[in-house]
Amino acid sequence: MVLMTGGTGTSTILSSAAIYNPATGTFTLTGSMTAARPYHTATLLNNGLVLIAGGEEYSVGWVSNAYVF
Repeated sequence: MVLMTGGTGTSTILSSAAIYNPATGTFTLTGSMTAARPYHTATLLNNGLVLIAGGEEYSVGWVSNAYVF
């Protein structure tokens, strides 16, 4: 399973989050971040959650806030 969050689309910045299952080739939406952003990091925590940190919000610039999925 692969968590995919944010990034850039064809002509937009994304805030969505989805789980990709490579065994079935399917995506399942899991929610979204409160702000669209590319250039963030994702770190798997010991409890199985994923910490999404930093990135760039185009209306704000570089940010230091975080989300947990």
